[in-house]
Amino acid sequence: MKNKFYFFSDPSHGWLRVDRETLAELGLNQNNFSEYSYIDVGYMYLEEDCDAPIFLSAWAKKNSSTTKIQIVERPSSNKDSFVRRKYSNFTIKEVA
Repeated sequence: MKNKFYFFSDPSHGWLRVDRETLAELGLNQNNFSEYSYIDVGYMYLEEDCDAPIFLSAWAKKNSSTTKIQIVERPSSNKDSFVRRKYSNFTIKEVA
């Protein structure tokens, strides 16, 4: 299971990018997250306040206490967020 993830932010919000394969290994999919997160083909961008903690908790439960998670920050260089412009939010849920 991967332990390196990227955190993207704009001046008002942030998202943790997690690959869908890792989420599936944890038993998570877009139905577990709010409409404030975003999705593309291979990744989900989990909103920092309510959705990223769900992932981080599941990841910690699945991994040993000696396995460290690495989060690399990728702040936006301007007021526009490429996450909001480029990806769809979770308004359509997956069918189980």
